[in-house]
Amino acid sequence: AILTYTLISWVMNTIRHGINAITPCLMKQAVDDVDINNPLLLKQLLKINHILRFPAIASASITFVVWNAVLFPLIYNYGFDTAEKKTNFLKFNCAFRMVQQHVCNIIYAVMNTIVSVSENNTSSNNSTPVLFQSDDLWRGAISIFIYGIFYLTILDRIGVHIYPIFSPRTNYVIITWCTVFLLIFGVY
Repeated sequence: AILTYTLISWVMNTIRHGINAITPCLMKQAVDDVDINNPLLLKQLLKINHILRFPAIASASITFVVWNAVLFPLIYNYGFDTAEKKTNFLKFNCAFRMVQQHVCNIIYAVMNTIVSVSENNTSSNNSTPVLFQSDDLWRGAISIFIYGIFYLTILDRIGVHIYPIFSPRTNYVIITWCTVFLLIFGVY
């Protein structure tokens, strides 16, 4: 399960949360102690945090929309022929793990990448959100591309078909991959 795009998204957001939690402690240490043991660590953590910012929100958004607006309704309405199977699928979807991965992850991502990330505006007392740059779009597209290559060259080859619709053996492969890249651009 750790190889799914959903969990990779959740891990990216968790890494960002961890860095955001530890950064104030490192910054305070840097201010209080001129001879900080490893000032490069702070810069590296902040760089990782910045690099993961857009891929984290993009992957969480794509996961949220694709699962909750497309896959869940399709599977629920057309994938099961009995009320019992539909009820079991609904219970599965409402389990703690699934809610964490498909609902809470978008909340974490929005709070971590949009709401809590702001730069002080020197002309007034309010804060403005830090906008995404074109390099953020590229990072998001590259993260999807790397996952796609990993999925097609490794997972699909060894028979791990997490996302059958992205397999090169389906009739919809070009449409699905183009849609994913359009979703990245849409999130941007």
